[in-house]
Amino acid sequence: MGDSIPYWAGQRAELQGMPDLNLPGGTRVVWMGVSGMGWADAVHHMQLPALFRMPPKVLVVHLGGNE
Repeated sequence: MGDSIPYWAGQRAELQGMPDLNLPGGTRVVWMGVSGMGWADAVHHMQLPALFRMPPKVLVVHLGGNE
C-alpha cells in the first residue's frame, strides 16, 4: 500500500506474470498503490478495505517518496 512506487511495482509484477511474487503457500499479494498518496490519505485507504476483506497478516506501507 502506498504511493506510486508500490503502484508501479504491482503493475510490473502483473506484467511479468508474478502478481503474487511467486511467494510460497498460496500467499496472495494485493497491490494498493495510489499515485501521490501521502500520510493524510493513508488512514482512509487502510480503513476502507478493512471493512470488506480479511485483515492482512503483513502490511507494507510506502509513502512520501516524493516529499
